[in-house]
Amino acid sequence: MARPTRSIGNENAENEVVDLEGAELMEAPQESVETQLVEVERGNQEEVVDAIDGDQLEGDVDQLVDHADNVEASLEEGGMDPVAARATEIAVEDICNRWNFKRKTVGTENYASGSNRMAATRLGLESIIDAAKQGIAAIIEWIKRRVAQVKEIWRKYINAGKAIKSRAEKLRARVAKLTGSPDKDEKVEGSKIWQLVSGQGDKLAFAKARSLKATDAGSLVEAFGAAIDVEINQTTKMMESAIDGTNTPKMENVPAIKAGQCTWELNGSESKFKRHFPSGATETKVTAAFGGLILSYKQALPSGEGATFHLKWVAAKMSDVEDIELDPLETAEMDNMLDTVVVIGANLEDYIRKFSKVERSFSNLERALSKAESKMGKNAAKKDLDTNTMKTDRGNVKSAKAAFENAQELDKIYREVARACATGCMAYVTASFAAYKNSDE
Repeated sequence: MARPTRSIGNENAENEVVDLEGAELMEAPQESVETQLVEVERGNQEEVVDAIDGDQLEGDVDQLVDHADNVEASLEEGGMDPVAARATEIAVEDICNRWNFKRKTVGTENYASGSNRMAATRLGLESIIDAAKQGIAAIIEWIKRRVAQVKEIWRKYINAGKAIKSRAEKLRARVAKLTGSPDKDEKVEGSKIWQLVSGQGDKLAFAKARSLKATDAGSLVEAFGAAIDVEINQTTKMMESAIDGTNTPKMENVPAIKAGQCTWELNGSESKFKRHFPSGATETKVTAAFGGLILSYKQALPSGEGATFHLKWVAAKMSDVEDIELDPLETAEMDNMLDTVVVIGANLEDYIRKFSKVERSFSNLERALSKAESKMGKNAAKKDLDTNTMKTDRGNVKSAKAAFENAQELDKIYREVARACATGCMAYVTASFAAYKNSDE
């Protein structure tokens, strides 16, 4: 008699050692959910690195505009003295070297005498404004590059979605062979299905997971798609203001993300999450979701130029639920969970088509970015720009960058919630097999 075999998926081995003797893999490693999600995660890591560069660039432009403001103010007092000029020159040169900005420099000896000081200060101001213009143009180029990178990550969703659907269907076939009810004495450790935790460390997320419906996954993609579209359109609006030279329009808050069981309002105080918000954040809010927390807040722009709205994802950790034990799933619950997983996989696989509206908005943004680049190029030849004009341009571009980063963060949050929900549900189904007498576990 042939020795029986049992099929296993990679989710079996995520948090424990599995005896592979007499077992056959449910899928080839290169086609597994984990492999495909790693490909998506590589794109996410590129986003992180680029975000750090973008924040550094934005901060450096702020410093250049502040230096220009101080130098301009010194003109009312006869210009800068040599000590102030030297300190300013060192700071500006450091920024210009970091980003390879080209500019004319003025020797500090020109600030020594009263007759030359005013002329030297004006030349120094012109040099700093020129560097700031290059910095603003660099931020616009940064946004253009990020648009292309976001679209490239979307293409990786296709294989990830296919892999998720494939594993869910194989698990469904195993569920169909189960009979009876699970042994209630058998428990599922929270650490085995930690992806479903929201970051609060309680059982609420697991209870919500047990009652998931496929419609919840469908509403998830629609809710995030609408929110991403709002932020892309806001980015376009800010860039058009930079082109027109008008004051920065007020940023609108992103629509509330309410997607059935997949996100939910927190009960109780949010004070324990304060450490996740940056200094100076106002109008803070925390929303729970599978896989982590969604933070929203506002930050004031420099010099009272309004405020920007921001979104941030804080991922959950296995340690959040390591002491929780849960009841195994009934077969009907398993089927409901796998229905949801299949819809999540289908949404990821079909992400580009489902987000075709967002892609059209991206096209409008790319046109606005190209026009803004052209305008910045023309401004580079002007010698009569003052710091007030630079502040308006800086405010518009900062707001555009913030809105675009919100769109990026929403895209990241969607895939993190979808991934956590799908992998966590499949892990919960798999961990529940051991509670059935006729399971092949």
